[in-house]
Amino acid sequence: MKANDNPGSGEEKTFRQYFKLSFFEAVNILISLVGFIAVIYTVRVNVDALKLNDQAIKSNIDLNMNNWSFEMDRVFIECPDLRKFFFDSVTPLLDSADAKSYSILNRHPGTQSEIVSKQVYDKITSVSDLVIDCFDGILSNKVYFQDKKNRDNWMYWIYNSFTRSPVLCKTFAQTPNEYGLEINELFKEWQQNIPADTLIINMKKRFYTE
Repeated sequence: MKANDNPGSGEEKTFRQYFKLSFFEAVNILISLVGFIAVIYTVRVNVDALKLNDQAIKSNIDLNMNNWSFEMDRVFIECPDLRKFFFDSVTPLLDSADAKSYSILNRHPGTQSEIVSKQVYDKITSVSDLVIDCFDGILSNKVYFQDKKNRDNWMYWIYNSFTRSPVLCKTFAQTPNEYGLEINELFKEWQQNIPADTLIINMKKRFYTE
């Protein structure tokens, strides 16, 4: 038999040696493969967990926003005499000279005014602070609005609230730096008498990802 006819020699032997794995090499490859699959699975589980966590955050914030709204409703149920200052465009004044304090507004939504006692005036301004804080909290959580329609409804509500309440406008205009960028932008455009639909489009372009 010729040397090159030997099945265990030459190129065939080299080929076998190249592909032949020892037991330990095979085990190492298997361990690496299992580890890689485990990493992929862990990443997938973490992604799913993040999605669930994000959904839980959105639901929780939606619940908080509704609770803020209910809290404001409760105030007006318990103090119905204050409703006109927040829903009927009535301007509360300590005295006739107090009307000058509203000069900070570029847009004054009041249709009539009423002189009230210091005690009532303090109660009105306290409620106004509460309402503005709720507005700021709602707009600051804009990223987590569950859907676009719900988000737009909240902005319509805030826009209309400014339109119906001079004291609400004055409360915000006195200390705008205490609140977030979103509500400052909304109020600025409201004062420019920009229609609600246009204002909301502008807000979405600046602050929202469609």
